[in-house]
Amino acid sequence: MPKAASSNSKYTDPSFEAPHYRPNWLGAVLCFVLGVLIIVAMADYEPSQTAYMQQGAKSEVVNGTMTHLTV
Repeated sequence: MPKAASSNSKYTDPSFEAPHYRPNWLGAVLCFVLGVLIIVAMADYEPSQTAYMQQGAKSEVVNGTMTHLTV
């Protein structure tokens, strides 16, 4: 059996080749679009927009008293 030229195997190539994965462009684009939509929704959020906060009537102060007017 022939002796190796060097006993240092630090700089030798590995005996196997790692798999090459293709980039998933569809997944990347979908994540980007979803992220942009979430950021825009959070930046433009107004608490009065939620259905939980709405009463179905309009509140106004008339002559110092709170009155509820139907919409």
